[in-house]
Amino acid sequence: MTLHQKLLVVALFVILIVGGAILVQRSQHEGSIIATSTDSMPSDTTDPNAQTLETVIFKKVEGKEANFESKYVVMDGNDTLAKAVNAYISQHNADFKKDADSEVPALRKENASSASYSLIIDGKGVESDTTRSAVLSQYIYTGGANGSGSYKTFTTRRSDGELITLSDIVAPAHRQVILNAVLDSLKALELEDGTAIIEELALSDVTFDSLSRWALSNDSLNVYFDEYEIAPGAVGPVEVSIPLAKVSQFLTLN
Repeated sequence: MTLHQKLLVVALFVILIVGGAILVQRSQHEGSIIATSTDSMPSDTTDPNAQTLETVIFKKVEGKEANFESKYVVMDGNDTLAKAVNAYISQHNADFKKDADSEVPALRKENASSASYSLIIDGKGVESDTTRSAVLSQYIYTGGANGSGSYKTFTTRRSDGELITLSDIVAPAHRQVILNAVLDSLKALELEDGTAIIEELALSDVTFDSLSRWALSNDSLNVYFDEYEIAPGAVGPVEVSIPLAKVSQFLTLN
């Protein structure tokens, strides 16, 4: 091999070594950029099961016993509102079970082997900036053509979490004003043909103390009446909403 050929081989060898070193260094550098980029991305720490504490949340429960079927709700949480709601529902279920176990077996012996009672309790939250309410709608069937519907409400003040009644936020001097607003809303309920749903005579016994089922939103004061309380059974339970702008000046919301 001539000197020129030897020099050419050495040059090619050097080029290969240097080129390989450059490729390795570039590969390692690119890898570190990718790793840095991945590590710098913010991780998703959102809990898909997280629930805001300011929301009244219910879980549905179904049960079937020897003498009755039940569908009811349980409120999430361990605060005063949740405890009051769940204690009421638990007691209501226990009382209903006691009645069903006492009455249904006799009914089956008399005329209906398949006789059974039914209890349905649904719930929704109604909230304002100053209050949190749980509104329970209940349906009970104990035989006959139809069952009966009713409401039960619980409201707490946000500032201290204590249970309150409508009397707690309406001073005695303003109670007639609130009652009149509710009565006016009830009188305004009409069928499609313009016929009043509730006769004025049926409202003669409604007093401020009758407004025991209520809830407050940022838009309205909502008042609830049981089936048959102020209207025929065909009407069912009744709910009216009075615009808050109309009555807010008569409410003590702090």
